[in-house]
Amino acid sequence: AFGQEVGATGNDPLTFYLDKGLNENIIEAVRTNVGEAFPSNYPTSLPDFRPIPTQQDGVTLAVPLFSQTDPRWATNTIDESNNNFFGAGCGPTSLAMVLKYFGKDVTPLQIGKLQRSGIEYFFGVGSFLPGLAEMALNKYGVQYSPIPISVSDIETHLLEGHPIIGSFGNFQFGSGWRSSGHISVIRGIGRCTIGTRTDTCLYFQDTFAQGGEAAFFASTVINSFEIRALYAFYK
Repeated sequence: AFGQEVGATGNDPLTFYLDKGLNENIIEAVRTNVGEAFPSNYPTSLPDFRPIPTQQDGVTLAVPLFSQTDPRWATNTIDESNNNFFGAGCGPTSLAMVLKYFGKDVTPLQIGKLQRSGIEYFFGVGSFLPGLAEMALNKYGVQYSPIPISVSDIETHLLEGHPIIGSFGNFQFGSGWRSSGHISVIRGIGRCTIGTRTDTCLYFQDTFAQGGEAAFFASTVINSFEIRALYAFYK
C-alpha cells in the first residue's frame, strides 16, 4: 500500500491557488468589515508551506481543496456573533472538503448555513467537531468513527481511504504565529525530510494555508499541536 494515492468513487478534486496580492486584498476587506472582532494576532498574509517535502512512502488521499479565505464566502458570517469564514470557518470548510472527497456536491457556504441552524455545531468561537461529524452523518450520509481515533490509528484509516479531521489547540502555522484553536484535514502519512531530519510526517489539506498543503513531523503534531480530537470519515 506504500506510495499509493487513494481516491473515492465520484471524487472530483478541486484545487485552486490565490496569489499573494489577492490574499492580502481579501484580508484587508475582512479586517475592514469585522473591525475589532478580527483577532489582532492574525497574519497579514496567509501562511505558505510550499514547497511541500516529498513523501517518500506511505499513503496520500486525494482530498479536494476549499479555502476559508475564498472571496465567495470569506466575509459570510457563520454564527450569531458575526464570526465569519475568514476568522472562524476552518470547521465547515474542512467538512466540505471531506464531503467533496466522498462525491457530495457541497460548498463551505452550504455547511455554514446548516451550522447557523443549530447550536450543536459550535464551541465558543468556532466549530464543535463532534457536531460537524453528526452533520456529515445526518445530512449527507457519510459515516464517522463514533469514538475519536488515537494517533496510532491514523495510518490504518488513511490506508483504508478514510480522511481524518482533527481539532487542535495549538496549530503551528509558523514560528511567528500559532492558532489557539484550529480544525484541519489529515490526508497523508509517510516519511519525509524537513531540513536535515528524515522521519514520519503527516500531510494536511488545510483551509487557511496558502495553497492548502502543509506537512509536519508526526512527533511535532503529537507533542505540540494539542490534539483535542481526531475523527475518521468513511462511506
